[in-house]
Amino acid sequence: PRIFSTKDTTLWADFWQARQTSYPKTENSDFNLPIDYKRIHMKETINKIFSLFLAGQKIEAMEFALNSNLFDFLKDKSANSDDITEFLKSDAENTKIFLNALCSLGLLERKNDFYRNSAFSERYFVKSSKFYCGELFYLRKRMGESGAKCLKSLILQGNSAVCGDDMHS
Repeated sequence: PRIFSTKDTTLWADFWQARQTSYPKTENSDFNLPIDYKRIHMKETINKIFSLFLAGQKIEAMEFALNSNLFDFLKDKSANSDDITEFLKSDAENTKIFLNALCSLGLLERKNDFYRNSAFSERYFVKSSKFYCGELFYLRKRMGESGAKCLKSLILQGNSAVCGDDMHS
């Protein structure tokens, strides 16, 4: 089943492009600002909110790319989306959306319909690289999951909360 539509892909691309832009800050009320600035400020606010929602999806995309050995598949080469779809044994349309999401995260680069690792991914997420950090990603992910459970206990029970040793496993 498709998980995203073409419209979602466009929104994702617009979101990441807008995030790259910074706008002047002011202490004035929004009502005193020119209409263009109000639109820009609203877009910036919405982008901050969406950024919070997308944090988990970024981690899932990164985890899938690592688990599927995508970065290794693209080591020192580029491939079109059809070749990558065949490698992943995945849905063609959703694979394109996934690949474009990785591009927006700076993990892949796209030229026409060909994708390749960014220099960052080639250096840190290809298993044969002496700088490979994939295991660090998994460790940090596990620590984050354990920390989230502990945080809930600390908020609800205070300092008397017992978080257990799962933070270090």
